[in-house]
Amino acid sequence: MELKRVNQDFYVAGQITANDIAKIADRGIKTLICNRPDGEGADQPNVIEIEEAAQRHSLNVIYQPVTSGKITDQQVTEFKQLYQNAQKPVLAYCRSGMRAISLWALAEVAPQDAALLVESGNKLGFNLKGLVPRILKRDHEPATIPCYSVWGSRNFCSVESFMS
Repeated sequence: MELKRVNQDFYVAGQITANDIAKIADRGIKTLICNRPDGEGADQPNVIEIEEAAQRHSLNVIYQPVTSGKITDQQVTEFKQLYQNAQKPVLAYCRSGMRAISLWALAEVAPQDAALLVESGNKLGFNLKGLVPRILKRDHEPATIPCYSVWGSRNFCSVESFMS
């Protein structure tokens, strides 16, 4: 498992397993955001397995599945609220980490910081150039949306790399 630190409150990773949860908790992570739909890959654990392991280590899990290469504006708005309301630090993950960092960038990076985003993304191994036009034209209007934990309880949601 490789966690990539984007800033003091946000990390991204490729697919994690239940066996990784103890190490993640030891790093001080408080919340996991899963951006990978269950069943996307034959060898991936489903989010229920991740949440069961996370509960044993007092980690929060948020399931926000996003199809690879098809991030919608609604998903960006939802991610922004989930991230802002999450207990920090947050680790968002998907198959490679690209969806997770893309959602964060589209939600959090100011247009004037787009060039810095590309440079920082390159240092972490992500090519984020394709996000720049979208960042430059986007509108951040917050909305209150319902979100659900994996177990069904409803809530209202108003650069360095290291290996283990």
